[in-house]
Amino acid sequence: MASALLTLLAWDKWMSLIVGATSGTFVSILTNGLVMLAAHYLLLQPKPKVQTYKKLDDDLFKQIQ
Repeated sequence: MASALLTLLAWDKWMSLIVGATSGTFVSILTNGLVMLAAHYLLLQPKPKVQTYKKLDDDLFKQIQ
């Protein structure tokens, strides 16, 4: 969200002089999406500390048999 806000403010300050009085909303949304994708793929994600559902389902099926 901060990246979109900074992009929008920068667009209004510098790019509106070059391009004209257009809104930088689309550019801000695009920047926000790219930053979110980069953060998702580049930053380390914590490993889950609980059992997965697959293991729990396997135990349930063994009990039923």
